[in-house]
Order: sequence, then C-alpha cells, then structure tokens
Amino acid sequence: MAHFCKKLQAGCRRGWMLVLAAMLTVFAPAAFAQSAPTVTGTVTDQSGLPVIGATIIEQGTTNGATTGVDGSYSLKLRGGGEFC
Repeated sequence: MAHFCKKLQAGCRRGWMLVLAAMLTVFAPAAFAQSAPTVTGTVTDQSGLPVIGATIIEQGTTNGATTGVDGSYSLKLRGGGEFC
C-alpha cells in the first residue's frame, strides 16, 4: 500500500508540474511583453511659435502623428523603426 501512495504522490506532483508549465507557456509572453514607448513633444518655428499640422513619422514605418493647434504631438512607437 505504501508503494501505491508514493506512486500516487509522484503522479500528482507530475500533474501539477504539467499544469504549471502550461500556465507559464500561456501567460509568460504577456508578462514579459513591454508596452511600446510613447514620444511626446512640441514643434515650434524659429521664433518659438507652435507649428500647427506638422507631421511626425517614426522612421522606417508609416506610423505617424500630426501636431495640434498648440504644436504638441503624441506618437506611440510601433518598434519597427527609429525615432530621430
């Protein structure tokens, strides 16, 4: 009987390890995923006045943003290019 109990415990432990491994496989990528950085700023001309409607594009992508009436923009980078 003792041999059967030890075998049952080992099977149970193996089952829990399998469940843990499956959970890590499913949830680990989300845990390690980093959110894309957001670049914000203001575009001004030489005299310091805001530039309305200027286009800011992430280099190497088609991802971009346009400045508002105060010259400010917010661009969430997609990671396919660089911001210069």
